[in-house]
Amino acid sequence: MHGLTALAFAHCDANALVDGLTQAMGITELSEQMREDTLREVGNVVLVGVLGAMGTMLGLHVDYQPLFTGQNLEPLLAVADACRTVTLYVRARFSLERFLATGEILVVLGQEGFEALTAALDAKIGA
Repeated sequence: MHGLTALAFAHCDANALVDGLTQAMGITELSEQMREDTLREVGNVVLVGVLGAMGTMLGLHVDYQPLFTGQNLEPLLAVADACRTVTLYVRARFSLERFLATGEILVVLGQEGFEALTAALDAKIGA
């Protein structure tokens, strides 16, 4: 499967997630770069977990690229509009000990990747 992924949070959820994780490690003063790095790592963990589980369950090979952290999804959406793609949308809820943050996972697959995904799902269901 070839495609792009994004993990999107509302600003307040992103702040709550970063604050909760860093405070649990005893870090109380954060630079903007540390906030972005924390969100990027959360995104990597979540996306690798979701896509890895999906790939393992369906017998598909998934290659991962590092996430880009940005303030908007325009670059991802521009690629989706320019190519023959299918966009999968998953609402995810992250519950940490002291707070709840909600994010969205967007997976933009090329047409071939989507066809591989549906073929693998059909094979799994038919098994």
